[in-house]
Amino acid sequence: MNIGWGYTKIRDALRGLKVDIGRTKVANILHATHLIHDRDPLYTKAWTALLKAGGVKCVRIPGKSPNCNPHAERFVKTVRTECLGNFVIFGERYLRHLLREFCAHYHGERFHQVLDSQLIRPPATMGNDNGTTAIIQCRSPLGGLLNYYRREAA
Repeated sequence: MNIGWGYTKIRDALRGLKVDIGRTKVANILHATHLIHDRDPLYTKAWTALLKAGGVKCVRIPGKSPNCNPHAERFVKTVRTECLGNFVIFGERYLRHLLREFCAHYHGERFHQVLDSQLIRPPATMGNDNGTTAIIQCRSPLGGLLNYYRREAA
């Protein structure tokens, strides 16, 4: 039986062993109380039993129902169209770099219409800076694919 890499990592973390999944800390994942997942064969009975033993309730969404988790579906679509679709990815390290840069932009620099054109995580010095004559700076992560403009701090 092939139990898989993820199963082994979660099992070791539940046993109290120090586990590293790239830059992700398994301890942070294990503070979750629920795991909402689709009907992927990855989530076997052994996987579900392991998480249940760790106090995590597994909730399967109904089959053929992509609208059950629309926020996650929309985020995945946004990442694919605005970021990943523009690159040829040659390895996991490069993929993680792209996702880290895009998520930093998405949460801290990209305005969202559903939030009345506000940022999810505004910077601490956010305010009306239109009255100043400071130089406007441009941050261009991912080779200029994304651009964010702001005034230089006074």
